[in-house]
Amino acid sequence: MSDDSGVKSEVTLDPKFNYEPCNGDFVMRKSTLQTFMYCQRYFYYAFIRKMPPVEDTSSGTPAQLGTDFHAESSEFYTKVNLDVPMTYNYLRSLLPFDTQTDAWYDNFAAFELGRYNDIVMKKLDPALYFMPLANELYIEIPYQRVAGTIDRLWRLEDGRTMIQDIKTGNVVKNKTALRRELAFYCHLATEDHETMEKFGPFGVISAYSPRDNSFWIEDLTPRTLEAMYGWWELVDYETRSRNNTEQWLRNPFGFCENCGYSHPCWVEGETTLARQVPVTPDDEKTNTTTGWESKATKDEEWRR
Repeated sequence: MSDDSGVKSEVTLDPKFNYEPCNGDFVMRKSTLQTFMYCQRYFYYAFIRKMPPVEDTSSGTPAQLGTDFHAESSEFYTKVNLDVPMTYNYLRSLLPFDTQTDAWYDNFAAFELGRYNDIVMKKLDPALYFMPLANELYIEIPYQRVAGTIDRLWRLEDGRTMIQDIKTGNVVKNKTALRRELAFYCHLATEDHETMEKFGPFGVISAYSPRDNSFWIEDLTPRTLEAMYGWWELVDYETRSRNNTEQWLRNPFGFCENCGYSHPCWVEGETTLARQVPVTPDDEKTNTTTGWESKATKDEEWRR
């Protein structure tokens, strides 16, 4: 991001945005924003009702594999010795073997070696630029009731700090949602005085996926911040305005496979549908069964 003179600028937050916290003890996180856009029923059970999901937490589940990679890749930097020759075999030896995701760790070691060689070629100090400024940095802003954990913070040559998210899926699958997620992290880092003083200024966002060894980086733009705040305001408004189960369960569901709320969602959801007013002839253009199509289309537009 730059001004008319071409000089890199810092991220500035929208002073008009209302940071008033949500009702009760609800805390806004990146995961709450994501969940609301993909499945408002799951959002209701997880964040409003605070029901524990019935989930498979065994080592082979996608969620657990992702959690394991986050932990191992974070610990990786505590094991790196910059005084020894930096080779692929050395870096790979610092990561787990004989796992379901060995290919992820293979990719990660190769990516880090390439990054190290690039730093050396530019005659930069690896201690400053190869090692992250922070790993798994948790930030909480109580007066705004927002919180989150930033995967990585990196020092850049131009003096700014890059915020990075580690994705165990495909990074480029939905760049619009990814930008908003990283903008939320930038809000946390910028609004938290201690983080800003220690690591700022911020203004660059990125993501890395070990699944396909893909990397994505760009300047955070005012447009992305504005979209994120709109996303935030929508979730905040809906959370305030809906005061009963029926108002939440009349919304379409999103990702049902392996969902930890399948049983209550099905039982309560069907009961809610049975109580809804039958569709009129004018409504038949939306959906002759539930009348959800127009709402689902609106939600899909937000997801994009």
